[in-house]
Order: sequence, then C-alpha cells, then structure tokens
Amino acid sequence: MEFIELPIGIDALSVVRNEANRFAQDLSVSELREIWAPGSAVSNWSDVRDEWPDTPIGLYGRPDGSGTFDYFTHFIVGEAGSIRDDYQSTDAMDELTQWIADDENALGFLGIGNYLSADEDVRDRITNVAVDGVFFVEQCPGWALHTTDSATVCLCVNERIGGES
Repeated sequence: MEFIELPIGIDALSVVRNEANRFAQDLSVSELREIWAPGSAVSNWSDVRDEWPDTPIGLYGRPDGSGTFDYFTHFIVGEAGSIRDDYQSTDAMDELTQWIADDENALGFLGIGNYLSADEDVRDRITNVAVDGVFFVEQCPGWALHTTDSATVCLCVNERIGGES
C-alpha cells in the first residue's frame, strides 16, 4: 500500500487588533517585522508610524511549539522561532482572544479559524488587520466556511500565499 499526501485545506494566519483601535487597520510586512523582531525597539504605536498615538502596544500571540507561531515567525519575522520575548502567549484560544478584546492597544496573531470560532461577544471587539493593503481572504478565492457543533473552520482550498499550489 502506498500513501500519498492529499491536502484538503490550509489554515490562514490572522493578524488582529482591538476594534477600538481605528488607526492600525493596515500594516506592512516590514512594520510587522519591526514590531515582532527579537530585540525590537518598538514599544508604542508611535514607534511604528509618527502620526499614531504614543501609547504602548499590547502584543499577544501563540507560543513556541504551535504551527501558527512557526508560520508567523518564519514569514513575518524572517526566521522560524525568532520573536521578541516580551509578548503574552497562550495555547488557550479563548484566553488569547479575550486578551485582545480587553486591550484597546492590542495587536496579536492567531489562526483564522481560532478568530472565527471566538465567542461572539469577544469577536465583536476584535478585528483583522490588513497586511500590505490586503486581507488574507481577498487573496484566497477558494474560501469555504464549515461550521460544526464545536467550531467554525475556515479553509483555503488549492491556494497558498507566497508559495506554489
């Protein structure tokens, strides 16, 4: 018997902010890299863009050992596993989305499926950030939402960002 790999879907990364933050609606990859790089000097929103408030950025995301962490650090920071050490991380998705919902200066990363499956009250207080002017779903025309009793799963079928299909 020969086994073959047959991808049926690809999860997407979601960069999110608190809904009360009306200025950081779009960040470039280079800005994200500046924010999340090890030893980053960025601590306030005004360190990213001069016209933004001089308020601290609350940073939240997945911990080392998660696929989301590996993907984010590889494609955004430039090296898998390489990230600043002063952000809050957890494997508990309810906790992560709640942190972002409770912090008006929050910026975080998680899987799009985790974002979509957050409690409605929490999801109403967080929103996606466009990266280089594009929301991920615009780059993936094969999106399909599948809802089960326990979760909503967002699948991107037959497409990848930054790689071959």
